[in-house]
Amino acid sequence: MIKAFGDGRVFETEITGDDEIEALGLMPWMSPPCYPNMSALDQPYGDPGAKRELAQRMRRRGVSRWHPDPARACDEAEQRRAAK
Repeated sequence: MIKAFGDGRVFETEITGDDEIEALGLMPWMSPPCYPNMSALDQPYGDPGAKRELAQRMRRRGVSRWHPDPARACDEAEQRRAAK
C-alpha cells in the first residue's frame, strides 16, 4: 500500500494477508482479494484444520454448505439444542 502525504512524502507500507483479512472482516472460508506474494497462491487459504472442524460441525448440525455464515448458524443450532 502506498501512502502519500500532503507535504510530498510518499511511503510504501507492507500489508500482510492477516491485516487484509481483519480489515475486510472476512470469514474463515473467504479468500482475500489479493495475496501478499505469488508463492501464496500455491498454499491453501486459512487453517485446514479449522476448515475441517467447521465442516464437521455443519454436518452435525445440518447447516447448508452454502449458508452465508455457517459458523454463526452452527452456534445458533448448538444453543437451540442446549436449551432443550
